Amino acid sequence: AEWWTWFGPGWVALAVAAVALALPGTLWWAAGRGLAAVAVPQAALVGAAVGVLLNLSHGQIALPAALAAVLGGLVVRPGGAAVLLGAGMALPVWLVSGSPHGMNEVTDLTLSRILGLDWSGVWPSAVLAVGGVVVAATAHRYLRAAVLDPVWAASAGLHPRPWLAVLGIWGGLAVGVTLPAIGLIGVVGFLILPGLAARGLTLRLGHGLVAAPVLALISVLLAVPVAHVLDAPPVPVAVTIQAVITVVAYGLRVCAGR
Repeated sequence: AEWWTWFGPGWVALAVAAVALALPGTLWWAAGRGLAAVAVPQAALVGAAVGVLLNLSHGQIALPAALAAVLGGLVVRPGGAAVLLGAGMALPVWLVSGSPHGMNEVTDLTLSRILGLDWSGVWPSAVLAVGGVVVAATAHRYLRAAVLDPVWAASAGLHPRPWLAVLGIWGGLAVGVTLPAIGLIGVVGFLILPGLAARGLTLRLGHGLVAAPVLALISVLLAVPVAHVLDAPPVPVAVTIQAVITVVAYGLRVCAGR
C-alpha cells in the first residue's frame, strides 16, 4: 500500500502516456514522418521553456508545450523537421539560461520525474490515451488511407489533408500533454519505438495500431521490477526495454524473411 501511494501515480502516468504516444507515432512512421517524431517533442520543449519564463507551474507548462507541439505537428515536413529538431535542441537552454530555476525545470522536463507525481498528473495523459484508442478504432480506415496513399485517398474522395491535420493535432497534443509527466526521453522513446516494433511484427498498419500500444504497455510493466531491483530511474529503463523489444521484433522479421 505504501509503495502504491508513493510510486503508483508515476507508473500509471508512464503507462497511459506510452499508449497515448504509441498510436500517433505509429501513424507518423507510416506517413513517412519519422523525423517529425523526434522534432515535434523538441518543439514542445521550446513551448515548455516559454512557460517557465512565464512562471507557469509544472502542470500548467503542458499548455504552451501542447500548443508548440501541435503547431510543429501541423507544419513540419522532412526538411522542416531537421530545422525544428536543431532549433528545438538549442532554444530551450538559451531561453532559460539566465534563470537557475528555469535551467532546473528544463533539465527535469528532459530527464522526467515521474516518481513524486500525484494523480492530478495522470488524468491528462489518461484522457489522451482513451481518446487515441477511440480515434484509432473509429477512424483508422480514413487515417490509413491518408497516410499510406494520399493520392488514392484523394481520388476516392476521402480528402487526406484534413485527416493528416487531425494526425498532426493528435500527435502534437499527445506530445505536449505527456511531456511534463514523463519527460523528453519518455516522449521521444514511446513516440518512436512502439511503432517501429510493430512494423517488425506486422506489415499491416491496422494490426500495427493494435500491436504498438500493447508493446508499449509490456515495456512499462517489465520496467517496474527491473527499475526496482536495479534502483534505476523508471523512464529510461522502460524506454531501454522498449528498444530491446524493437530490436527483437526486427530480428524476428529478418528471420522470417519479410
